[in-house]
Amino acid sequence: MLMVTENAKRHLKRLLTTHASSHNLGIRLKIGTGMQMGVVFDRKADDDYVVEYEGEKVLMVSPELLPLVDGGTLDTDMDSPEGNLVIINRGERPGKKRILS
Repeated sequence: MLMVTENAKRHLKRLLTTHASSHNLGIRLKIGTGMQMGVVFDRKADDDYVVEYEGEKVLMVSPELLPLVDGGTLDTDMDSPEGNLVIINRGERPGKKRILS
């Protein structure tokens, strides 16, 4: 399972509120070119793992992607002025992060 911190949930909700064109959209975790992780606005699929915050679907993860993030924690990078999202993998040394684009 992917853990999502309160900071990351707030950040995702802010992204939805600011940039989503429809209330039916949520933010989907995806893998792009070169196995780079990122997020896109999308609609929920029936088999998605969904993270909710304050009654809204703020993050959706497809079942195919879950094994790649299992045991990780989605957080915000406090060293970044924009508060970029990062995934910290279980077993990685502190400070090592995968930044989402």
